[in-house]
Amino acid sequence: MATEPAILSATTWSVRFGVDVGYRMPEHEADALEQRAGELVSDPLVATTERGAEVMFWVEGQWCDAAATAQRLADGLGQVPVEVAIRAQHLVEAEAAAPTLPELLGATEVAALLGVSRQRVHQLHTGHPAFPAALVEVAMGPLWDARAIARFERDWDRRPGRRASIPVADADERRGAECAQ
Repeated sequence: MATEPAILSATTWSVRFGVDVGYRMPEHEADALEQRAGELVSDPLVATTERGAEVMFWVEGQWCDAAATAQRLADGLGQVPVEVAIRAQHLVEAEAAAPTLPELLGATEVAALLGVSRQRVHQLHTGHPAFPAALVEVAMGPLWDARAIARFERDWDRRPGRRASIPVADADERRGAECAQ
């Protein structure tokens, strides 16, 4: 006898049921939908969308119980859903707890990560073609995505010491030679 994967066995399932009416549902219609859904499933929540509403509810049991409950809701409402999403509640909670913004770094943190001064970070920011663009500029200065800075650090062809400078006389001669060609 084949066993069911653990994820499909008894647990709490989050069900999201999308209803498309072609317009943003007014509050009184959303309230009526929530009341009708409450007659069919336990403790539904209704949120309006651009083209209708989403009914959210939870089902204890197996995945097939959640699917059957969504079908009962569709039949009871007389609505063909535009979307039905059934996900294990622990996955929904983990996703909700995850940060929605990237980790941001200011010049001081970037300097520490790269092992340079804050001034060098600003030089890289304004002069190095591979240095990542800041996500945002605030009063304290630019803020960068930590992942982009980590990629830059990994790929940065970094050589210690100051670069050899070309004496002014040599530079003038080179410019003159380039112009003569």
